[in-house]
Amino acid sequence: MKAITYQIKLLEPVLVTSLSGDPNSAVSFDYLPGSVLRGFFIGRYLQQYQVDLAADDGARRLFLNGETRWLNAYPVDHSGKRYTPTPHSLHRIKGGSETEVFDLAIDPQISIKESWAKLGSSFCQFAGEDLRLVEPKRQISVHTARTRRFGRARNDKLDEKKGDVRGAVYRYDALAAGQVFEAAVLCNDTDAAEIKSLLNGKIKLGKSQNGGYGQAVIEKVTESGKLDEYPLPSFLDSSEENGDVTLSEQMVITFLSDVLLRDETTGQFIVEAETVRQALQAKLGGTLTVERAFTRQEILGGFNRKWGLPLPQAYAFAAGSVFVCEAQNVSLKKLQDLLQTGIGERRAEGFGRFAVNWQTKPELKVEESNPPTPPSVKLNSDEAKLAERVAGRILRHRLDQRVTSVGLNKEVTSPPHKSQLARLRGVIQAELMKPQPNLQPVKDFIEGLAQRNTTRRQFSQARISNEQLDQWLLKELGKTDSSAWAGVLNPGGKVKLEIGLGGVSVKPTELMKAEYLLRYLDAFLSRAAKQIGKERG
Repeated sequence: MKAITYQIKLLEPVLVTSLSGDPNSAVSFDYLPGSVLRGFFIGRYLQQYQVDLAADDGARRLFLNGETRWLNAYPVDHSGKRYTPTPHSLHRIKGGSETEVFDLAIDPQISIKESWAKLGSSFCQFAGEDLRLVEPKRQISVHTARTRRFGRARNDKLDEKKGDVRGAVYRYDALAAGQVFEAAVLCNDTDAAEIKSLLNGKIKLGKSQNGGYGQAVIEKVTESGKLDEYPLPSFLDSSEENGDVTLSEQMVITFLSDVLLRDETTGQFIVEAETVRQALQAKLGGTLTVERAFTRQEILGGFNRKWGLPLPQAYAFAAGSVFVCEAQNVSLKKLQDLLQTGIGERRAEGFGRFAVNWQTKPELKVEESNPPTPPSVKLNSDEAKLAERVAGRILRHRLDQRVTSVGLNKEVTSPPHKSQLARLRGVIQAELMKPQPNLQPVKDFIEGLAQRNTTRRQFSQARISNEQLDQWLLKELGKTDSSAWAGVLNPGGKVKLEIGLGGVSVKPTELMKAEYLLRYLDAFLSRAAKQIGKERG
């Protein structure tokens, strides 16, 4: 058995759609399915050899009967190592540290102690007691369907015979360009050269290939005797023949791809732990007992271009499903063979691959990602001014978001009349119109409210955070030093407010602090005025 690995670099966004999402959107898988890769290379093979794919023995062996397995393409790290699907047995403590992860398949006693939250990352790597997590980058684009004949969207006077379509707005959620994924082909020694001849140059994958999607290039094709996806357990990490040696111990089975299994009684695809037990025991002999299972369900479909029809949808075990099994008298030789061939159906398309005892640590530490340091760039005076302008706009955009988030999330009880709030907003907006807004006129106006009985009574009765509204406003206007100002507009330091670009660093100036304090209070008063309208009908 040979393992041929190859990397795929996305030159354009790739849209290989799953069945998730609403009808007006197309959501891509977060990996490149082996079925899609196999389909492309079938087309390339048929361009070279004019054969009947179903009748030719060589073509059937390469693509159809499962002897050759076209595995999924998963993301790679900066060193070129392939990630694998994150096991569903990995959990965090809900509300606890983001860096502490526990494997409930290894230590069942942990599950009694806490309430758990699942990890949000699709792919991972184990490095001793460290865990590396990654989520592929995505690109979301909004498109408009239009009638070519009119050059715009139109829903009347359409003629289907002329190719007219109804106008619609739809969204594509695709894998972003620039990412690198690694796939593998498991094949016989005699077919390795033929397969390697197909793995070269540019390729096209997925939907909308004429609309700026799908172009990629194949890189770094390598051949080896086996696929090193994970360290084999000690009882399998040997090149010697194990003969009829049997194994009796606990095994942790982790699916490295989606798995399609049928129920023995009904013949239907089903997602139950008992189905996995039956499938493994039938192949390995001995006795298997599933003690714990951590599974997710996936609905799989597809499209057959030869037939021009969609494939039947089927329920499958999602990649990352974990089963803790107690094995008695299981054949090691059969287990080694099964790790190569996989279980279930559609194995030629990469389904059915699994690992044994991949996870070994009950507690793991999430390794913080250290992005490579960008090279230093020396800018001339014009470039530095442009970089400063761009960084300033990024900073203002972030501050605009903070003003909306903070100012509109505060509520006032017994607010003053709308006219009183409008007068105060008028003073604030007059200052915001000036090149250099000043906080003092606004403070003077609020302090002057005490001289008018009706206004004073309304502002003193209004409460926010158990304080009189006028006193709270004065206190907020006084928060001009860096720490207090950041505490108002950036509580918890959630957003980075110092922008570096090309060696140029931009952070809030005193004028910006005054401006955004006023904008924050204006947003708050605007919400309070709307609140009055709702309460008084």
